[in-house]
Amino acid sequence: KEGDYDDRTALHLASAEGQLVSVDFLLNAKADVNFKDRWSRCAIDDAIAGKHWDVAKLIMSAGGQPSSPLSGEDIMNIESVDLNKVRQEIAAAVEFQNERHKRNKQLIELAKQIVIEAVSATNKLQRTLKKVDEVLESLSSVGLHSPTFQDIRLLSLSNYNQDAIDRHFSLLDIHEPTTRARSLSDKKSSDNFSMDRFIAGNNGAMHGREQGNVHRHVSHIAETRTAQKAHCEPK
Repeated sequence: KEGDYDDRTALHLASAEGQLVSVDFLLNAKADVNFKDRWSRCAIDDAIAGKHWDVAKLIMSAGGQPSSPLSGEDIMNIESVDLNKVRQEIAAAVEFQNERHKRNKQLIELAKQIVIEAVSATNKLQRTLKKVDEVLESLSSVGLHSPTFQDIRLLSLSNYNQDAIDRHFSLLDIHEPTTRARSLSDKKSSDNFSMDRFIAGNNGAMHGREQGNVHRHVSHIAETRTAQKAHCEPK
């Protein structure tokens, strides 16, 4: 029953502001409807002063009494309020607040899930970049340059399957021991033959000009790789 420094309780403040749901909550919590502040005013006096007739009607239904006689106009305004409609309005407001609280909890959980997934994706990307660095370092250690843009483009053409990509890497001899067993011309001829099989085995995904581009790219890559190997091999 204690109020603030002016002996004003939560019910005084809610009534003065016309907070219908808060007033109903306090009444259900057994707040003293006739508790007087330092000016000897009750909660219903604040509701009437603020012309919150629905709040005044609700407090009066709970036993609230004004500290002074009401005017005829005030009595008429209070009596014109339908208490059943007031209670329906309170129920609708409470339902809305509960739904909003539920939505807020769902949004918080969604935000947490997004953060978890973002952290997981970041960690996965970091692991992938680390593997890329390891591959590039491995290429550098055997005297080969990093893959060029044309190398990467070959692997990004649509409808490539994993077998086709594996055959492409095998074609470049990246993982085979360096050897001078074949001449550059033999290498280039074999590359063209292998590339024909590569294109034919890729379910007809490349046609026309695209096939010609792939031939040119692979020929260029094969010549470059062979030249690099020849440079790195002992004479």
